[in-house]
Amino acid sequence: MNIFDLLGGIMTYIGKLQGLFWAVAVMLFLWGLVKFMKNTADTEAHEEGKHLMVWGIIAFFVLVSLWGLVTFILNTVMPGFPGGAINFVDKNGATM
Repeated sequence: MNIFDLLGGIMTYIGKLQGLFWAVAVMLFLWGLVKFMKNTADTEAHEEGKHLMVWGIIAFFVLVSLWGLVTFILNTVMPGFPGGAINFVDKNGATM
């Protein structure tokens, strides 16, 4: 096992987890929005909904920032790969 096999495996797992992170961020924001709108009379629950929405927006910002940072690094370090798209090839020659 060499470094490229290790990096390929890590990139595969990160790619699979990326959708999960986005789904959690969207659900967090939407749950906060529902709590915010549903509990207008209850100030404590209203504030909790507001905090959940803020954390959802922070999660969006972090995900977009990480995506941009990784793309920038890939385009800077490996300019031969347009858009930072790297196709890893396994031992059988299949693209991952």
